[in-house]
Amino acid sequence: MKLFHRWATALSLVVLAACAHAKPLFGFTPFPYDSTPQAVARTQEILRDGANIQAIHMDEGIPWEQLLDNKPLPDRVQKEWDDLLRAVPPGRAIYLGLAPLAKDRKSLAPGKGEKDFMPLPWSLKLASLDDDKVKRAYLEYARRAVAKFHPTFLNLGVEAGELASRDPKRWPQFESLYKYVFDAIKRENPGLKIGISFGLQGLRKPETAQRARALVEASDYIGLSFYPSASPFGERFGEPALGAREQAWREPLDWVRNYTKKPIAICETGYLTSTVTLKSFKLQLTGDTDLQTRYVRELAQYAERDNYLFVVWFLAVDYDRLYERMGGATEANEVNLLWRNIGLWSGDLKPKPAWEEWKRAVAGKADGAPPKATTEAPVAQSTAAETPRSAGANSSGSATPGGTEVGFSSDKQLFQTGPGSDAVFERDAGMRWSYTYKRDDWAWAARELDAALPAGAKRMKLRLRSDRPGALFVQLEEASGETFFAMVEPRAEWTDVTLDLASLKPDPAKRKDGVLQPDKIVKLLLADSAARDKAEGKRNVWIARWSFE
Repeated sequence: MKLFHRWATALSLVVLAACAHAKPLFGFTPFPYDSTPQAVARTQEILRDGANIQAIHMDEGIPWEQLLDNKPLPDRVQKEWDDLLRAVPPGRAIYLGLAPLAKDRKSLAPGKGEKDFMPLPWSLKLASLDDDKVKRAYLEYARRAVAKFHPTFLNLGVEAGELASRDPKRWPQFESLYKYVFDAIKRENPGLKIGISFGLQGLRKPETAQRARALVEASDYIGLSFYPSASPFGERFGEPALGAREQAWREPLDWVRNYTKKPIAICETGYLTSTVTLKSFKLQLTGDTDLQTRYVRELAQYAERDNYLFVVWFLAVDYDRLYERMGGATEANEVNLLWRNIGLWSGDLKPKPAWEEWKRAVAGKADGAPPKATTEAPVAQSTAAETPRSAGANSSGSATPGGTEVGFSSDKQLFQTGPGSDAVFERDAGMRWSYTYKRDDWAWAARELDAALPAGAKRMKLRLRSDRPGALFVQLEEASGETFFAMVEPRAEWTDVTLDLASLKPDPAKRKDGVLQPDKIVKLLLADSAARDKAEGKRNVWIARWSFE
């Protein structure tokens, strides 16, 4: 009995830990609405009270000259870094975005010193992106930035993924640069989550999605830059239209979850609340306060459903004042209209309706599931032929003569995994769940069901194996939140395990009526607690079949 209570308590802890980690973080960049000290301070105040992650985008050039000569950063750059770090509330997670490419997302980032956008050193003017000098200098830049800010998440290429669409011939050069820096930083900081960001609108081009896939899968996460209300601007540059109103975000966010199983991070986003006209482009972008509110609400639901790492809203406050300081309605300043009114506070410092939705998201209270898109989101094609599905199989389960199978006949049935782990589909072995034991951390993998199981189901069957011994928790969660669990111990060879559903134990911490109702099950979870018993190294668990009958 004592052992049962220990398992039950331990399982409650792992579920709570998994949920805590899975809760996405929400934050802003510290971009102020004006250049005055008062505006900077007020922006920081809003960020301090309305976020739980700090975004730091360093997108204004790189001090190449000092990095090439292994010299200290220019005084102006060092002060900027000090100010950025000083503005981070104590204990807050940091997302750090670096940009090796210029604003055109094609050429090498300009130099930086006493001012932004200084000329490149002569040695780099004709250098390719994978030139050894570029690699060494950018690695040194990333190392210094990581040592300074100690980020939880690092983006090695803010919107650098745009290169895959804008200049595909040079994409392999960037891949080489990225992998060189990624590998070195990862060796030195194994716990750091490292990725790259893409413009989601452009990534949906089939040829771009295919070209980028290898680098995405080699990263810890995929970062996205996404502005649904700016679709006409992207279309002018050959990107696919995003759709009308809510479809502008629903279809793309469904699409990206199908595109990759890698964790997703929204590195910057926003939605206009004022309609703007870009005369030089002969475009009008429609803003809408109600749609901004709805976007924030549904984005939080997508983040919860798909286990986003974080969401960064680009601006807290509309920068009407700063826009006027920059020249107002001039052709040179026109492009800044794209972001001027995406803030969750107006330029006169009044919260917009979306602010209440944002605060709910920060508090982890994103209720409900996001509405489904009106049309099925397209899936980018892989170079490999798609694995044939079992007859009648789908992403939630299929009725078969032997019962209802919930896995694993395709990659759409894979579980979402916790930190330090991954799940992949293998043609002859179903789902391979791989994870590395970390001190005191549970490894976990979970998936929500899209369709109800038969109410009369009596048994659960699994076919599984493992490359090392150790018990696993198997948990079933009902819609009410009540959970039931059992333990299984995979062997080195394939083993069929049958569990009577009536034998599963209710978790005392979540007990309701203590009766497992199969048609109420909404989530499956696997967990391994061996790290708490000092287990080390890596483990692979294969599950070829999971069914209820």
